[in-house]
Amino acid sequence: MRNSSRGSETFWIWTSSRVSSRSKFCFRNYDSILADGQNFYLYLDGRSNQFGFIPWDLDAAWGHFWLGTKPELERASIWHPWVGENRFIERVMAVEEFRHIYRAHLEDFLTRLFVPERLHRRIDEIAAVLRDPIAANLRFA
Repeated sequence: MRNSSRGSETFWIWTSSRVSSRSKFCFRNYDSILADGQNFYLYLDGRSNQFGFIPWDLDAAWGHFWLGTKPELERASIWHPWVGENRFIERVMAVEEFRHIYRAHLEDFLTRLFVPERLHRRIDEIAAVLRDPIAANLRFA
């Protein structure tokens, strides 16, 4: 199997987005590979022979923290985003090439994506699309 950092790009993009909140935003999600090792699919793409990463069940990313102790949550950092022991992430984070990719994604997210004005605009856009269907659904509830 070819050794390529590009094959795990989706994992690092996802992980970066989950932990970038530690400085400014609310996307910390320990109901994931960062704590209990669940809510993701890891697959081997037969065409590229590279692993892919698909997260799911992201509702806890919005601030419901039932996993992790208070000291673990307080110690969380971009360089140690997991709680408890996590041999997989510990080993991957020990690879300097991945640390550079991870850091680049964090910086990109903080300067381009997680900008309050952009987030407010996106929330307003999504709310405009959802408002009528939600109101219609409530009439039938």
